[in-house]
Amino acid sequence: CPLACVWCVSMFSHVANPSMSLEEKKSKLSVVNSNFSPPNGRDIRKGLDIFYLKKFLKEVKELGLKAIVWSGGGEPAIYPNITEAVEYASEIGLEQGMMTSGFFSSKLVSVFGKHLRWVRFSLDTFDKKKYKEMKFVDGCEKVIANIKSLVEYRNNSINNKIKIGCNINVAEWNYKELISFTQKSKEMGVDYTQAR
Repeated sequence: CPLACVWCVSMFSHVANPSMSLEEKKSKLSVVNSNFSPPNGRDIRKGLDIFYLKKFLKEVKELGLKAIVWSGGGEPAIYPNITEAVEYASEIGLEQGMMTSGFFSSKLVSVFGKHLRWVRFSLDTFDKKKYKEMKFVDGCEKVIANIKSLVEYRNNSINNKIKIGCNINVAEWNYKELISFTQKSKEMGVDYTQAR
């Protein structure tokens, strides 16, 4: 994941967490796994080999799988083969959703708009300064731009029924924004706001 949200439950599994040096990561991971050593051999930051992912999707579709959610332990949109994976899942008839930080290349908006049934953006605040302080990336404007672009893509597409949502993980630093967060999300044209 390119972000380093201070509350992230998966931060110890991130391979490329920008807020930690390798020494810091090794120190923190040793608490969970005393035998931790930095990855070697194949560059695991590339993620699952697309050949095996497509093979898996085909097999589980044949077993009756109806849908897949791209999420978990990081940012699915930075997977190098995300376009091919999403297009393939669509081709074999799987419905798809995505949980994302929204911090991805704007080139993916049309791919997601065309193939996904829903996307939930974990934005958490519209305050650029707080966003950077809590996620260690100056990315609030980029995420908002991607949300607006996806809304526009949906609104200008025939038969596109993608549902778009914004998430706020409520904490001490942003709870006072809950109502304004919901209002601003609605003004952008999202279908719902989720507060957790």
